[in-house]
Amino acid sequence: MPDERIQDLAAAYVLGALEPHEAAEFSRRLAAGDASATEAFAQAQRVVAALPFASPAQSPPPGLKQRVLQAVAATATSPTIPRLPVRRISAPARRTLALAAGFLVVALGAVAWLLQRQALQALRHETATLRQELQQKEAELAQLKLALALHHDLARALHQPRALLVTLHPPQPNQPGQATVLFDREKQRAYLVALDLPPLAEEYDYQLWHIGNAGPVDGGVFEVDEAGYAVLEVRNLPAAGNALTAFAVTREPRGGSATPTLTQMLLFGKV
Repeated sequence: MPDERIQDLAAAYVLGALEPHEAAEFSRRLAAGDASATEAFAQAQRVVAALPFASPAQSPPPGLKQRVLQAVAATATSPTIPRLPVRRISAPARRTLALAAGFLVVALGAVAWLLQRQALQALRHETATLRQELQQKEAELAQLKLALALHHDLARALHQPRALLVTLHPPQPNQPGQATVLFDREKQRAYLVALDLPPLAEEYDYQLWHIGNAGPVDGGVFEVDEAGYAVLEVRNLPAAGNALTAFAVTREPRGGSATPTLTQMLLFGKV
């Protein structure tokens, strides 16, 4: 059993009451495994651990529990969040905002109406353009059908045994162009086939004339393509084809003339 001095040192060491040099010395003895110091240290620890149970139990004063619970509730309550101030809008301001909103609605409606009108106008313009192109294509198709029918009649007339061919040449040498008139005596119909005639300016047309007992008679106006080719069914033929003596082609103002311009005769041929 440790002596009294070692027990006092151990008790003071556990309680932290030793001087620094005494605490250092007692620590060295514990570290060195001193039996008396180790035993005294263990006893001191047991005594200190039992100190809280040494005093007798005491009843709490009345109302302590209630005060403790109230204090805990007060500290646990979340902090109050301050309410934001409410801005009140005056009546004139409300009227101004209502007018602005109404104006905005009207403006948006006007913009939508304008865009719709522009889209409708663009659609109408496109429709008109397409309709015009369709009419142009229909006119070209009609012309092609007429040309096809004319070529069909011409080919049939060529096979008639009583067909008459009249060749037209330039009255002056070294001039371009030539033409042939095919006269179907059986059906009293005639066709002009022109070759190598130069295209004319926009203000002029070629005009065919057939010459007989009544003098020059309009046989029809025509244009040539880029290759100088044209086919024309001769009009205003006399009842008796034998009365024809010649055919001629002149250059006339756009749409033709009532009488031939002899100074502008480009082709001529006798029957």
